Amino acid sequence: MNQENRTYHYGVTSHRNAVDLAMRVCTVLGHGRLLSAPHLLLETAGVETNLGTFVDPTPGYAGFGLTQGDPIGVKDVAARTRYDDIKLIRNCFLFDLRELKPIDLENDPLKAMVFTRCFYKLIPDEIPADLAGRAQYWKTYYNTKFGKGTVNDYIKKAQLYVYGGPYGCQ
Repeated sequence: MNQENRTYHYGVTSHRNAVDLAMRVCTVLGHGRLLSAPHLLLETAGVETNLGTFVDPTPGYAGFGLTQGDPIGVKDVAARTRYDDIKLIRNCFLFDLRELKPIDLENDPLKAMVFTRCFYKLIPDEIPADLAGRAQYWKTYYNTKFGKGTVNDYIKKAQLYVYGGPYGCQ
């Protein structure tokens, strides 16, 4: 499947652009002990918006941008992110996370990835190294029991939109 012939939304220009953004964000904010954070960011975007190729039709927006950050989550992340990370974000990405509004994520995939990485950094459990583990991690912490997404949805969408098919790299 040619990932580059899709129509992208939320400010993403290509599959490669999304990968580059995830790597850039994790280079600044950490890849996680098992080096799984870039995978988790891309897979989250994969399950939430088909890696930017699906526009959420929910009236009034259930979430914003590439990773579908919700208003409560954006406010919480802005309030609880460590000051050292706030400084890194300001110095490297030139915005203040404490001033981030949900609508700021809508067409700025960098801000969406930064928000999502900071969201996951607030979770004390390590990001799993394997796709199935990350799917459960996402369901538990990001989508929660109240979300419609499932672990199987996550795995299928990660394989299709992030890794290029059911037998892609994980």
